[in-house]
Amino acid sequence: MLESHEMSSSSDDKQPGIKAPKVSTGKARKKRAKKVRSKDIIIAKRSHWNFFLPDFKKNYPTPLTTGEASKLGAVEWKRMTAEQQEPFKEMARQDAKRFEAEMRALTPEQKTQLETVKAEQKARRTRKRDGIEEPKKKKRKGKGRTSGYMVFCSEVRPTLPSDMPFKDRGRQMGKLWRELTDDQKASYGQRAKSINETRAADNKEE
Repeated sequence: MLESHEMSSSSDDKQPGIKAPKVSTGKARKKRAKKVRSKDIIIAKRSHWNFFLPDFKKNYPTPLTTGEASKLGAVEWKRMTAEQQEPFKEMARQDAKRFEAEMRALTPEQKTQLETVKAEQKARRTRKRDGIEEPKKKKRKGKGRTSGYMVFCSEVRPTLPSDMPFKDRGRQMGKLWRELTDDQKASYGQRAKSINETRAADNKEE
C-alpha cells in the first residue's frame, strides 16, 4: 500500500502543461570571432582637417549636424589665415610622427596581419568594382538641404571682419541670430524651404 501511494503522489506532482526547467550542460555558446580591421592594429595618420573639424563643431555656438559642420567648416577654413591654420597642420605633423613610430613598433605578426587586412579590403573593393558583389546604393548627387540659420549665416558672414577668429565669428552669428524676432527667423525658414524645394527639383533632373 505504501508503494502504491508513493507512485500515485509522484504522478500527481507532474502537472500537465508545465515543462521541467532545462539543466545546463556546462557548454558555453561559441561567440562569433570579431572581424579584425586595420584600425584595430594601428590608427591611420590624420590630416589637419581631422583635427580642425571636431574643434570647429565643438566651439560652434549652436549644435550642428555632421553635414552642416563640414559645409560651414570648409568655408571657415578657406577664410582662415595661414597663421590660424598652422596649429591644426602642426597637429597633423605630430600625428604623422606618431604613426611612423607605431609602425616601427609593430611586431612581425602585426605587420603580417595588417598587410592581410589591407589586402582583403582591396579585394573587396575590386569585387565591388567588377560587380561580383552588389554595390551599396550611391547617394544622389546634388546640393543638400539647408536651414533658416544657414541662410542667415550666409548673409551675415561676409559682413564680419575677415581676420576675426572662427570661434568669435561663430559666437557673433549665434548672438545675432538669437536677437532676431520670431517673425524674422520664420522668414529665413521660408527662404530655406524655397531653396530646398528648388534643390530637390534640380536633383531629380540630374
